[in-house]
Amino acid sequence: MLLVAGCAGRSANPVSSVRAGDEQLTCAQIDGEANEMLPVVKKLSNDADKTGYNAGITTAAILLAPPMLFALDLSDAEKVEIQAYIARYQVISSHHKRLNCPGTLPVLLDNDGKPLGPAA
Repeated sequence: MLLVAGCAGRSANPVSSVRAGDEQLTCAQIDGEANEMLPVVKKLSNDADKTGYNAGITTAAILLAPPMLFALDLSDAEKVEIQAYIARYQVISSHHKRLNCPGTLPVLLDNDGKPLGPAA
């Protein structure tokens, strides 16, 4: 018999959109933070697409063991975290503009390469 230990997803751990010290950020720090967000948001976007995972679990549960349905990931933790990163991006983007930093910040993209958020 196959035993599955799981839960219906994980709790979201969103970043804060505004942080102490934001007003003192330099252009280089803003650029660095924006660039650090890119792979994190892309991974979250990929993780948020649970269609294949949940379809596989559902099929296995129907065929093998209905208790496997408890392994379905029904949480929206990744989506909540993506929205938090978008809000953070908007904050640092406004500081970037206020400081007249050179260049533009990279655009936050989802796993399919589509821009995220209203600033995109």
